[in-house]
Amino acid sequence: MLVASFYKYQVALVLMVSALLIGNWIGAGDLKLLMVLTLLTSNYQDWIFALIRSLLFAGLFAFGKLLRRRENGELIAMAPFLFLGFIF
Repeated sequence: MLVASFYKYQVALVLMVSALLIGNWIGAGDLKLLMVLTLLTSNYQDWIFALIRSLLFAGLFAFGKLLRRRENGELIAMAPFLFLGFIF
């Protein structure tokens, strides 16, 4: 149980470091929110599924936005989708 909960912190840390190194695909506020939501999940599988749901919600929203307008370069806030993914 302790080892499984430790891995989600490692994954969150890897996400944070890669986001800072790669560029602007996720903001610092979103990373802080992800770390807080990591503390609130009980096990690794729930955390992974919540993160996947968050990315799925964000992807569906971005796809819908892309269908309505063809303008590129607009940023989408990730925080609402993180909340949705971790709530459902």
